[in-house]
This record gives sequence, C-alpha cells and structure tokens, in this order.
Amino acid sequence: MNPLLDIAGLDPSQDTPIELLHTILLGVIKYVWHHMNTEKWSDADRHLLAIRLQSTDTTGLTVPPIRTAYMIQYKNNLIGKHFKTLMQILSFHVHEISMPEQFTLIKAATELCARLWVPEIDDMEE
Repeated sequence: MNPLLDIAGLDPSQDTPIELLHTILLGVIKYVWHHMNTEKWSDADRHLLAIRLQSTDTTGLTVPPIRTAYMIQYKNNLIGKHFKTLMQILSFHVHEISMPEQFTLIKAATELCARLWVPEIDDMEE
C-alpha cells in the first residue's frame, strides 16, 4: 500500500501534475499523427499537407519556423517540438484529406491540447 494514500486531504488524481510532453504530445498527438501517416494518407495527401503546413502564418504561435519538408520526410521520427507545432495547426489543414471521423479525432485531440496548455486567456483583447 502506498503511504501517500493515507495523507489527509491528498487526492492523487487531483493533486498530481500532468506532464504534458510525454502524456499528450508524445502520447495522443504522436499516435494520431502516426495513424494518419501510415494508414490513411497517400503520398499526394502528404504533399498537399506539406504545402498547407509550409504556408501557415505562425504569428501568435509559440513555435519555431516550421520545417515542413523535414516533418514530412521524417514523419515517424518527430520530437516534441514538432508535435507541439502540429498540435496547434494540424486541424486547420487536414479538413479535405481526412475522413469526417478522422477529422473529428484530430479536432478533439488538438482542442484537448489547447485546453491543457492555455486553460484561460488573460488578455483577450491582445
């Protein structure tokens, strides 16, 4: 038995911080990306996605410049910063190259990420 469970007022499910990199980016987003790339998208779809990703306006995003050619070429070897970029922009670019169910999955995953990273906007006018 874990002695932490005997501490009064401690609820591990509510009081333990979630580690976003490994839980979400290298978990949910990575698996969505891998599933779409290995089973759903053709080379033509990936080429269209590369063009769309490269043309993304990154103003206001917290990402480095998007290296789309690298991300498409090494689609199965991406790291956290790539998944953070995909998390923020993927749902805007896959609407015509995915089935409605897949698009719903991508939207749900990216919305989850947005809610975890920025649960509230301090200055909405800015």
